[in-house]
Amino acid sequence: MNPLLIASLVGGALSFEYRTSIRLYLSAPLVSGLILGLILGYPGLGLTAGLMMQLLFIGTVRLRGRPEADLPTAGVIASAAFIIVSRDLGRISPMSGLILFWSLLLGLMVAAAGSIFYTQWERFASRLAGRGLDMAAKGRTRTASAIHMALSLVHFAWGFLIIIIVLPPGLAAVKYLSTRIDVMSAGSMESIPFLIPVIAAGAILKLLSDRTRLFWFGAGFLFVAVFFVFGGGV
Repeated sequence: MNPLLIASLVGGALSFEYRTSIRLYLSAPLVSGLILGLILGYPGLGLTAGLMMQLLFIGTVRLRGRPEADLPTAGVIASAAFIIVSRDLGRISPMSGLILFWSLLLGLMVAAAGSIFYTQWERFASRLAGRGLDMAAKGRTRTASAIHMALSLVHFAWGFLIIIIVLPPGLAAVKYLSTRIDVMSAGSMESIPFLIPVIAAGAILKLLSDRTRLFWFGAGFLFVAVFFVFGGGV
């Protein structure tokens, strides 16, 4: 099966799982990256991309009523981009830091797009959900169930569509940026052990601070970018 279609189906399924009452926590980037990697035949690459995406958002708590990053699609698209581009460029071992960097950036862009979408969608969906509850109270359970299912399927549709739309140009961009920009031996992944404490330090600062998440995530990602691009070396 086409990797693009596989990634889109996985993204849709995990978006459905994350936003509904199923809650198996398979949508966490650490898990979704491994799942996609196993399906595509590169579990190590998928796990690496999922782990790094998960670390970028460590310390976040899902609170209703507050905008949140769309992690299910972010993890899937970052892992898919890292796997597919690494495979196409023949850089399976050692893994390329630049490919991972641009893949994570692509995932963060999708996470932001999902946050905007769901901020608007939840306002509309809350009105429909209220109607469904009214119908259920009046005994019209079939109509109420149909409304509930339709609202739930929107999550699958979003996860599927955003990935199948963004991934093709995203792959082209990641491949171009990873091959056209030559920066000081950035192909090495040996800097990863030094990145994890930096990300963890950013997460601790976030937990001890009253400031917004945007600053700490932006600062953490900038730190990671500096290490990947300028700190990698064989």
